[in-house]
Amino acid sequence: MAIEIIDKLKPKNNGSFKLMDAKDVAIGDSDIETFLKNFKPSDAGKILETLSILANSTDIDPKYNFEVIEGNRENLPYTEFWILINAKYNRDTKKFERINLDSFSFGWQFQGGGSYPGETSWGDSMNQGINLWRAFGKNAYTTQEDKDSVTKEIGVEIDGVWKEFGYMKGWNNCFMLDSYGGMTIGGAGFEIDGNGTYPYTRVSIGKYMGECEDAQKFSYSGRVWNAFHGLYDADDKNKDSWFYGLECPVDFNGSGKYDKNSDFADINNAKFVVKQIDGSKDLTPSNWVNIMEYGKDGVLKLQQANKYSNLSTLIKVVSVDSSDISVMFPNSTFTRNNTVLLSLETSKDGITYTKTPMTEGDSFSFTDSGLYALIPKGNVSVRIVLAIKKDIKECGISILNPVCGKALMITDDGRLLFDGKEVLLKE
Repeated sequence: MAIEIIDKLKPKNNGSFKLMDAKDVAIGDSDIETFLKNFKPSDAGKILETLSILANSTDIDPKYNFEVIEGNRENLPYTEFWILINAKYNRDTKKFERINLDSFSFGWQFQGGGSYPGETSWGDSMNQGINLWRAFGKNAYTTQEDKDSVTKEIGVEIDGVWKEFGYMKGWNNCFMLDSYGGMTIGGAGFEIDGNGTYPYTRVSIGKYMGECEDAQKFSYSGRVWNAFHGLYDADDKNKDSWFYGLECPVDFNGSGKYDKNSDFADINNAKFVVKQIDGSKDLTPSNWVNIMEYGKDGVLKLQQANKYSNLSTLIKVVSVDSSDISVMFPNSTFTRNNTVLLSLETSKDGITYTKTPMTEGDSFSFTDSGLYALIPKGNVSVRIVLAIKKDIKECGISILNPVCGKALMITDDGRLLFDGKEVLLKE
């Protein structure tokens, strides 16, 4: 079998072509003609390994590799083509291996058979995909203990079974495209630069990743503008940051025992929120302000305009002996005409109940010298926050829906009414 030269090919620099017979060209222990006659799909890996070595002829251990591998995963036969960076496939051990243990390794998996790693447990045995994976190197970790746990093999043995996908020491998802057209993104989400519009926006899911008390952490899923994934920092710290989407507490006992690093979300207590933080403030949980929130209880809470001066005070009654209390204004600046009750907290059996804001007549009234309030029996302490109104006048605004005939109204005292019913406002 001769390798023929096409007439249109011309030699370069007055050179000449030499006709070679396929029997004179070797691949491994065979010549081309014999090799092609006996070629099997599994032999493609040998060719790709040869290409890898040629592409890295100066390297003892090539960092860029091509592999075609076959095997059985989760009791399902598979065949795959891989493009590997800082990784290779060991055909003797049938395991992927890191080349430089300090760096990340990447693998682009093209599945020609089998199913998504992990999908067979769902009963899907035919969902192949094109998947981009990453494996963490030592530089991905901060503690020496974690660095020392990184081995040459990409994967981990669990109960005597070698696991490669979805484990910290194995392959972790960057991006997956399945045979149904679905896409899965590994990590917190993705960034949109808006053709250079700055600051950037992100579609994100996760939990607050900054330093704070465990009780202050929250889980979220939504859209952020001028804030990183984790809501702990911003592109431009001098400008406001915004978030809208779902928010809920972190479920620290989601695994059955307390875990301060829990990734479980207490989604049963989720609520839709619009959050904002001033550019002059650090991105801490206490500085994120809920402009609006709406929960499954059907209560819509909106932040009122700041109608109060910065002059506010806390009055705390340590013990309560009766069902009513009477407290004095802290100084002469507070009067019955300019003072508002921002919040009233009562404590009973170790549980705190909060009412905010409160309207005079709702279990309390102002006197010339202070405040009188009725307290449910059994409470052991009361916490009261007072503030002084600003000297401003607000107008009422009404919007009528011509379809249902119901009106949305903002009253001159800052209340929101829908169809004549008050919507709870949150300070």
